[in-house]
Parts: sequence; C-alpha cells; structure tokens
Amino acid sequence: MYVRVCYRVPNMADTTSTVIDTEISYFNNISANWWTDLKALENQNKLRVPYIIKSLVETGKISREKAKNDKPLAGINILDVGCGGGFLSEERKDIQQNVKYIHGTVEKFCEQQKEQFDHVVAAEILDHIQARDLFVKSCVKTLKPGGTYFVSTINRTLRAWLQMILYHEYITGVIPKGTHHWHLFVTPDETRSWLENANCAILTCKGWCQIADGDWKVCDNTTIAYYMIAMKKYEH
Repeated sequence: MYVRVCYRVPNMADTTSTVIDTEISYFNNISANWWTDLKALENQNKLRVPYIIKSLVETGKISREKAKNDKPLAGINILDVGCGGGFLSEERKDIQQNVKYIHGTVEKFCEQQKEQFDHVVAAEILDHIQARDLFVKSCVKTLKPGGTYFVSTINRTLRAWLQMILYHEYITGVIPKGTHHWHLFVTPDETRSWLENANCAILTCKGWCQIADGDWKVCDNTTIAYYMIAMKKYEH
C-alpha cells in the first residue's frame, strides 16, 4: 500500500503545526500545473527510486532478487509525506493500484498510524514547512522498527541560493518564482540531528549535482541539495 499525505492549511495559531499557510496557498495556486511547471521533480525519480529500493534491500524489507524485477515496491507499505503532484507514486506501476490519498498533516496522521509503514519518503518538503523536528519525529512514528526514511531537500548555502533561486527561478524560469525561500533551506547537520533525535541511525547521505544537460546525478557534494536515508532503530 502506498499512502500520500497532501498538506492543507490548519490554524497557524497552533504552534504544534508544521504547516506554513503561505506555502500552502502558493502551491494550491499552481497545483493545476504540477506536471508542467515542476516537472524537474518527476525527473529526479530515476535518482530517488534506486536508493529507496537499495535501503529496503539493506534493511531486509525486500530481497535482492525482488529488487531486480519490474515491481520491486509491490507489497511494501510506503508513506509519501508532502507528495505534491504525486510525482513518485503516479509513475510507479508496482504501487499505482494501491495508492491511498489523505489530506492533512503528518503530526495528526501519525497518531492513528504508529509503526504501520516500511518506508517513509519526505522528498522536497522540509524546505517548505516549519517545526521540522516535529515533522521528522511524526514521520518516524509511522515507521515500523527497522523501517527506512528517505529525505531529500536543499542545503542552506549561498551556492544553493544562487542556483535554485536566482538561476532557476529568476533567470531561466525552469522553476516558478517564489517556489523556494533561502531561510527555509536545511543543512545536512540539521537533518541528521532531527533524525538521530527521533531514534534513527543514518545509513547514507549524498548530494544532488546538476550536470551540463540540466539533468541531475548523485554525487558526494551536498552544497546545493542532498538526500539522506536513515533507519528506525529497534527498541531494546
């Protein structure tokens, strides 16, 4: 089963909320054009998915043999938090028929769904919310012990601002203006700290690097953007 949590606006007076109302309003306004204006997110699936599958193999959720077939994620319970246009789930044939849509916040969702999922995906969402420590803890609550957590986001560096905001939003227009805000970008150390405080062990951290043709590749440089995979520890 594949569950997607799509954010909608709660009361911003609630300090326990991870949601920023202006971010929700912005993405609601461009939601009709998810698959055109933000197609770059879809293109990153060819990088994300192999590492998601690899983490599931390394933690024993799927076998190496299953990882090689055409539906490696079939039968795996996955939570995609802040799924946007569903860039990951909509193109995965091994999960399309078992997708469940939920509108709400993960901090409320996790109270009814503790330890229900094998894997959590939080792709390009940390840099659009507040109370990131609460967000991470809530996501981890939904994981079974031994489950894995995939997070990808943008680093808070000058180079990231130059490339992701100045260049992509204001010069080339590849990304709609106003999509990103530098003060919401997240460093790898911050992400690592939140995950470790939520009882997770970090398995890997790699960078996203853009190559000459506008595509992306995995690299060791996390200056602009990165992904991190962690595993929820077993209780002793």
